[in-house]
Amino acid sequence: MTKVSILIVSHAKDFEWLRYCLQSIERFATGFHEVCVFLPAHESWIGASQIAAAYNGSIPLRIAVEDQWPDKPFMFHEWLIINADNLCPDADFICHIDSDCVFHHPVTPEEYFVEGKPVLLFADYNWICKRFNNPNFMHWKTATVLAIGGNPIYETMRRHPAVHPLKTYRKTREVIQSHTGMEASAYIRRQRDTFPSTFAEFPILGEVARRYFLNEYRWINQETEPCPADKLWQFWSHAAPELEQDTWIDGSYVTVNPKAHIEARLARNPNQRAFERDPLLEAEFKRLIQKHHANAVIETGTEYGGTANKMAEWVPVVITMDIDKKFNDWDLSPNVHFYLGDSRKNLPHVIGLVIEPVFIFLDAHSSNDADECPLRGELEIVLASGMKPVIAIHDCIVPGREEEFAYDTYRAQPISFAMVEDLIKAIYKNGFDLHYNARGETKKPGCLFIEPRL
Repeated sequence: MTKVSILIVSHAKDFEWLRYCLQSIERFATGFHEVCVFLPAHESWIGASQIAAAYNGSIPLRIAVEDQWPDKPFMFHEWLIINADNLCPDADFICHIDSDCVFHHPVTPEEYFVEGKPVLLFADYNWICKRFNNPNFMHWKTATVLAIGGNPIYETMRRHPAVHPLKTYRKTREVIQSHTGMEASAYIRRQRDTFPSTFAEFPILGEVARRYFLNEYRWINQETEPCPADKLWQFWSHAAPELEQDTWIDGSYVTVNPKAHIEARLARNPNQRAFERDPLLEAEFKRLIQKHHANAVIETGTEYGGTANKMAEWVPVVITMDIDKKFNDWDLSPNVHFYLGDSRKNLPHVIGLVIEPVFIFLDAHSSNDADECPLRGELEIVLASGMKPVIAIHDCIVPGREEEFAYDTYRAQPISFAMVEDLIKAIYKNGFDLHYNARGETKKPGCLFIEPRL
């Protein structure tokens, strides 16, 4: 499997931005080999350790340090980029983002490859200067000529992230030394550290890629070809996140408050609501799903999708349904399939799609004292199917522990085993075992579990 590492070169002044960046990786990124954050050795480890402690993503996080060049901090940053293959030696490719980059949609390494080749956008320097009415882009052309010679026509720092194979970094250092007569690190350290700097890491890497590895990339000309959809926002860390700035958001150049914009997007995280934040209930679901080797989960009552996403980590497929849709399509994991509408209409079709053993989670009974409760209708469909699944009924009264567990009611009667006892006995003619939440936090919903007798 191809290993793609995310590399972030940061420093203490950008820690607030870095925190948002890592939260977005935790929220949206999957499939990457690791997240590597490199910091100057003298920077505060307190802030870095706090950020690392707060990270809870599925992608391993590694924080490392390098001795900085005190006189040239920005050039040191650029040197780390050019030396990225030595920072992430276990990777096949390196995906570069900065602290002020924030993912806003689900993203995988495959987004940045076509037929196994990394995608790199480019455009003519003259076209860019006219398109954005900004002659400063020519500084990057000058920096490229100084470092590696030639007459580059195209600028390749067109978006974050940029993805390169490890050999591009090695070749870049070789070409810099061949052209300048100096080792790459020594040459970069001699360059101007303030704008307009006389070294530009990504335009130089891109030019080396075009000269030496042209057929190993998928090149997209920004002038003439449609660009891939952006999965991240790129802000400017020269100011604090709470201060307004002009930047590109979803294809438009707008004025935004980055802090408010980012927090609003990250707040819509259905996974934070999984199992109504009850880790004991989550553990019992996982135990039963694994005990019975379930091939699939069927859920009625999707709500925000967090519980479906969590169960999708344990089984190949989750099919969930709800009469309302309270989430965005990208909020659901790839192996979660959503059906909109009444569970009693969707369930007969859905049951026909899965192969036993199956786990069915019934949670479509909405608010207390609802005029209509689909629970019995759902169980009648299960009975008609002949299936013998494991069944969990949420918001069920736990006998003798009414003060500990919350429960829903229907026509002034609590959701209970007694309400569905006849159907359960009909489904499991060979017997069944039932139990409830073993223990719970105060007023977490009760749950009834029914297992076919093995």
